[in-house]
Amino acid sequence: MPALKQVVEQNDTPHGRLFDLFIQALILLSMISFAIETIPDLGDSAQRWLDVFEVFCVVVFSIEYGLRVISVPAGLVASALAKARQLEDDAK
Repeated sequence: MPALKQVVEQNDTPHGRLFDLFIQALILLSMISFAIETIPDLGDSAQRWLDVFEVFCVVVFSIEYGLRVISVPAGLVASALAKARQLEDDAK
């Protein structure tokens, strides 16, 4: 099993490609469902399914974001925080 960083950030492995394709397909389906929601007189059943799908998309995209944050090297995070603090101090 490849490392989390390889799956999330690189698409040159089978797992990374599958992860990217899944996220891209979900983005496309999310855009389509958003467009469908604008149809006037959409039935209650269809609206319910679209609402459930929207929640599913938000959960998956939140997990993806969390995985990307977790896969960032600790040194890079510390460096970015130090730079942010320095910029904040310079602005005062």
